[in-house]
Order: sequence, then C-alpha cells, then structure tokens
Amino acid sequence: MTIQTVAMGVSAEQEAHWPQLAAAAMLAAEEGREPVPGVWFRTDEGASGLIPVFELTPVTFTDDEEPARFIGTVTALGPDAAPST
Repeated sequence: MTIQTVAMGVSAEQEAHWPQLAAAAMLAAEEGREPVPGVWFRTDEGASGLIPVFELTPVTFTDDEEPARFIGTVTALGPDAAPST
C-alpha cells in the first residue's frame, strides 16, 4: 500500500477490505461523526496514524519487494487501529 511517498505492507485481506473502510470513513465525515475522512493504521514497526481518504491523496496497491520509505507491515487497519481515548 502506498500513500503519496510512504509504503506499508498489507495482506490480501486488508487490500480487499480497503474500499469498505474508505466508504465508512467518508460516511462518518459526511454525518459529522469524524472531522475528516480517514482510516487508522498501525504497523509492526511502531508507525501509526490516519490515512486520509481524499482524491488528492491516492492510495495504491502494488507488489514492490523493496519500496522506498517503507514504514512496516500493517498489523491493524480501520477502527481497531485507532488510538485509545
């Protein structure tokens, strides 16, 4: 998974689930439950954050054995990766 210039490893299941996660993020923002549409992630390297769901920030899926700016393999994607409040 590549977001702008940052890459993360994802499973086939996570890749397949991405459209539903992105749609849910858009709906949450439209309904005012979230300030911006985004999908939370956490990697095995300790990186975490919010992937913006926005046409100007494309998310792509490619098979690249050695991607530049690799921040780890995704261990949680979606609401389960959100920080505890």
